[in-house]
Amino acid sequence: MLQNIFFRFIFLIAVWLFPFGSSGQNATQLFFEQPYALQRADISAVTYIFKDSRHIMWFGTNNGLYRYDGVNLRYFSHKNGDTASLPNNRVLGIAEGNDGQLWVSLLTGIAKIDLNTLQCKTYSAIDKKNGVGNYTNKICIDADGNVWVGNNVGIFLFDKKKQVFTNVWNDKIPGYALSGYITSLISANKHLLIASAFHDVILFNKDDNSFKRIPIFFSQPPKDSTLTSVFLDSKQKLWIGTWGGGIYTYDITKNRLSHITSLLPGKNIPYYYVTSFYETKFYSQHFMWVATSMGLIQCSIDSNSNIQDFAFISHDKNSNSSIIPGKIEGLYLDDNMALWCGGDNGVVKCFPFQNSFRVFASLKGLIRDIELVKIKNDNCYFINSWNSQEGKGFLVEDNNGNDSYKTFDPRFTDEDDKRNISGIAEDKRNRLWISSMAGVSVLDEKFDLIKQWNKNTVGENNLTYHRTDGVAIVNDTAWVICYHRGVDLFDMRFKKLRHYAGGDGNGLEDNYIFSFFRDSKGNLWLCGDNKLYKYLPGAGKFKSFGLSAEQNACRPRDIAEDKNGNLIIASAVGLIQFDPKTEKYTYIHSSLLEKEQNVSAIAIDKHEGIWFLTDKHMVHYIPGESRFILFGKEDGLDVSKGLNALRTFNGTEFYLCQDEQVVKFNCDSLNQSCTPPYLVVNMQANDSSVYLSNNAGDLFLPYDKNKLQFEFTGVSYIKADQNQYYYQLAGIDNQWNTTYKNTISYTNLSPGAYTFKVKTVNYAGLWSEEKEIHFIITPPYWQTWWFRLIVSVGALSILFYIIRYVSQRNLKEKILHLEKETAVEKERTRIAQDMHDDLGSGLTKIAIMSEVVKQQIGQPEKASEQLELISDSSRTLVDNLQDIVWMLNSKHDKLDSLAFYIREYATKYFELSDISVSFDYPTNIEPVKVSDEQRRNLFMAIKESLNNIAKHADASNVNIAFTSQQRNIEFVVTDNGKGFNPEETGKFSNGVKNMQNRMQQVKGECAIVSVPDKGTTITLVLPI
Repeated sequence: MLQNIFFRFIFLIAVWLFPFGSSGQNATQLFFEQPYALQRADISAVTYIFKDSRHIMWFGTNNGLYRYDGVNLRYFSHKNGDTASLPNNRVLGIAEGNDGQLWVSLLTGIAKIDLNTLQCKTYSAIDKKNGVGNYTNKICIDADGNVWVGNNVGIFLFDKKKQVFTNVWNDKIPGYALSGYITSLISANKHLLIASAFHDVILFNKDDNSFKRIPIFFSQPPKDSTLTSVFLDSKQKLWIGTWGGGIYTYDITKNRLSHITSLLPGKNIPYYYVTSFYETKFYSQHFMWVATSMGLIQCSIDSNSNIQDFAFISHDKNSNSSIIPGKIEGLYLDDNMALWCGGDNGVVKCFPFQNSFRVFASLKGLIRDIELVKIKNDNCYFINSWNSQEGKGFLVEDNNGNDSYKTFDPRFTDEDDKRNISGIAEDKRNRLWISSMAGVSVLDEKFDLIKQWNKNTVGENNLTYHRTDGVAIVNDTAWVICYHRGVDLFDMRFKKLRHYAGGDGNGLEDNYIFSFFRDSKGNLWLCGDNKLYKYLPGAGKFKSFGLSAEQNACRPRDIAEDKNGNLIIASAVGLIQFDPKTEKYTYIHSSLLEKEQNVSAIAIDKHEGIWFLTDKHMVHYIPGESRFILFGKEDGLDVSKGLNALRTFNGTEFYLCQDEQVVKFNCDSLNQSCTPPYLVVNMQANDSSVYLSNNAGDLFLPYDKNKLQFEFTGVSYIKADQNQYYYQLAGIDNQWNTTYKNTISYTNLSPGAYTFKVKTVNYAGLWSEEKEIHFIITPPYWQTWWFRLIVSVGALSILFYIIRYVSQRNLKEKILHLEKETAVEKERTRIAQDMHDDLGSGLTKIAIMSEVVKQQIGQPEKASEQLELISDSSRTLVDNLQDIVWMLNSKHDKLDSLAFYIREYATKYFELSDISVSFDYPTNIEPVKVSDEQRRNLFMAIKESLNNIAKHADASNVNIAFTSQQRNIEFVVTDNGKGFNPEETGKFSNGVKNMQNRMQQVKGECAIVSVPDKGTTITLVLPI
């Protein structure tokens, strides 16, 4: 340990004396990106990177262990007193056994983590036999699944039966205290284990525990070198890293040790020590990566593992895409050919074999656009910029991005504004029109200036405003955007045809025009500041389209056309699809872009895929699959340089304009370096985790654990948040559901058998395998067969009592039937009594009055009065008879019939009086059945109320309102008469009591509210 501390002290002095600098080799241009989830968790001091058989990434650090699936992060650490936690927080190695157990070596112990349950078991005192403490454990697992550990004591082998570690090597050289201290450990083959001690390489024979020491000498320090790491490459060459002594290689077959002098620390390479090695192959590219205390060394090696070239990759504080600063310890190349690097300041990854985005051209300034023009029969790319620092504000490039036609000069005179070039257009005479903030220049094929408008130009054919923001040639007309002043039109002889401005009556509402677009039918479209405009050449006017349901400004910025003639519009409120035929539009949304509504540019590839730019990403939308792919930093696209314009001229090669550069890429190659996602599914029942065995079979859950949550993760480390999930619970979902979220819940599931299915597709359209979970929710005991059997036996046992009960009930029903017949007979008697009372008394009255008329025949006036009374009594008698007949008719037992009969009766009742009657009835009255007794009592109560109004109220208006609520009906009779004091009913007290009694007989209510001189309201409520 003292020697270890001594070397560390020497290292610190060396770093102080020789500050870090770049090597003599050219640094490899790699774009490093730090995953957001790891950055947010503030992971640092990473010592080891490992991916398990389930494609889950594990990051060992000096402060615990992290599990990462591309989206979710889980932390494991040491907890005092908890034997199920890690024995220490400093992780030094990770390996996976053949049984799916993850082994983690730490500073003071070993942990074994079950990858299914994530439960931890610890081995914190490996060498109990000798009573010596152990630390700095290094671990490896050979092809046979044997677990080996090396530490300060020596080498240990795990005894699976006894579940203990046994010391198999602890050789020490007298005088060298650290000669048995293992600093790294690897399994070379079935028989050979290779370890590095502080000063020697140990070749350990696993069959008989014999070994061989290979001392590593170095001139500085004079005795030997401290070894830090060993690695066996694919050619069986051993790479040996040291603390400050550079790198050695050892040929096992030839027993030959070599020192790589080109990688010695010196004036071209900073002082460093090696922490680990990693080998990668990609077609013909073969690299050995060396993680060091000062950065990363990329060694290009040949077929014999000899170094051809190297580059020292270090942190650049001026670049956001450089490797993390400080020491690099962990290295891992995943299936997507992403190289992960972990060290003091976190984790970053890069794609060393991918170069999708290539700089096509560079121009200092904000590059606004790139346009394909033909100059002297050559296809050229005209790149224009804003605020250019190079004086001219544009480039003319050939297909390879080489600067062409350097004599091309629009000859603008304003030194400041001539750097702001806004566009170019070519007319039928092969003349080039160039617009800028300094004016417009027209050049012929020889680049001679034949026309220019600038701030000094005067005359009737002058520009409305010399600052111009774009130009287009439509047939034989030049359209020029005047900055915030509308549009000017010129013919090919430079004569000004007209000017369009906002509010001039020609349909143009915006003065600021952003761009032009001509569709496949020759129509000209203008992107205004707020609206989209279509030019109507016959009328010389514009038609505007707001493209917003809220009538807000949609702010269109760019347009492309699909094969169906639809316009795809980039706007400040999102991506819009507009059909020029129907003039209908729809918004193309994605939950991935909730915070990126502003779309600035758009292009369509040859497969009808839509590519567009937001503030933070370049996006590829595949309409047929409704899938969105976001490209940014992790793809090597530096979005910090801006996303200004996007163009394609053949549907395959795209040009992305940024600040100071144009990036070129092939759209077909972006999604190639990707593997299908590995799907991991977890299940919770009532918020408790459920263990899912890899063995096929049904999972049984009790009936009260029917609140299920499924968490599914398509393990992917490229655009993991863009995985689209398809899930279905057979029996509940009739079709596949889609989501970008990775959790779904089902509640109150009924007992039965279910199958949950889930699959995912990643950003590149690659599908995972479909996972299925079969589970059965068992029914409660009262729904089981044995419980039903018990119930059946019990039912048979009481069947006799049921039959007896039924017999007795039948007897009671017969008695009840006789009682009902008696009641019917009583009802008939009542009806007969009513007819006798009403009709008999009425006829008797008429007979008496007739006899009086006979006696008064000689007195005409008195006889006339008696005849009038006879007439009134006859009519009353007829009405009463009609009422009795109506109530006896079973066809009128519906609520609607009752309501309309009351209306007819009231109308006729007041027909010959001075009282007007009105009705408030609903439009539709339900034909609910009303019993005879209810009809009769309700009708008689209303009849009594109308009679009281006619005799006593002195009213001029009566209103009858009818409502039906839930199971009650309500009639409200209101008059505007003189009213009365309810406490002094007087002469009509019998009428009030009759109404109340009648309603009580049918369990109804009668409420009377009367105010003297303000009328009376009678409310009759009847339950039905």
